[in-house]
Amino acid sequence: MAAPLQLCEKIEYPPVYQYTGAQDGLFETCHVTDFAAALEKQGIPHKEHIVPGVDHAFDMGAKVGDGVHLNVIKPAVDWIVEVVGSS
Repeated sequence: MAAPLQLCEKIEYPPVYQYTGAQDGLFETCHVTDFAAALEKQGIPHKEHIVPGVDHAFDMGAKVGDGVHLNVIKPAVDWIVEVVGSS
């Protein structure tokens, strides 16, 4: 199965918002930054948020109104709505 970075060379992605923990023990942040560079090269709208001090799946326990929701998830949703609309 092809990774998103390799697929980016073959298909046109829709707008992409990525967030990850800076201390993610499963994926290096270069996966986010390399993919962002490939999206940029294709002119695809994208945004990245590398969250300092957190590991993989840090958002799993997020609750509406908590710090993760307000500072990570909500900005992602707001960006998507801004870019693709709310139809």
